[in-house]
Amino acid sequence: MGRPYAYLVTLVLVGATAMPLFRADVNRDGFPVSTYPMFSDRRPTAMSVGSLFAVLDDGSREIVAPQLIANSEVLQANATIQRAIHSGPRAALALCKKVIKRLPSYAPRALISLEIVTGTYDAVKYFEGHTEPTRTVTHARCWPEAKP
Repeated sequence: MGRPYAYLVTLVLVGATAMPLFRADVNRDGFPVSTYPMFSDRRPTAMSVGSLFAVLDDGSREIVAPQLIANSEVLQANATIQRAIHSGPRAALALCKKVIKRLPSYAPRALISLEIVTGTYDAVKYFEGHTEPTRTVTHARCWPEAKP
């Protein structure tokens, strides 16, 4: 066996490793040669993000703190908002009403309403300073109950 066998095994392994380079479909990903499509494929730059905003009497909007939506975990609060949006208008309105009951008073500015909104952003332009959404969809809006 010896050397000729070692050379043969080496040649077969090198050939098997290089074989994917000569496939007709060069974009096919797999072992042992990867094109790393998760990094090399073109990706859309538009990204949609669901948010829950407090609309204040001066016209400003503030993002509601995660602990008022679900708990202190930002991703869990985001998942709660996304679940409500994808479950439809009733679920979004139910979440809105649930959160508005948890809100502390916004003194000296008064709370006008809460809004569950999906904003679509251009991810590249966002990091260039264009932080306004290119499109918004309001899924639910609720108001604090009137105090007697």
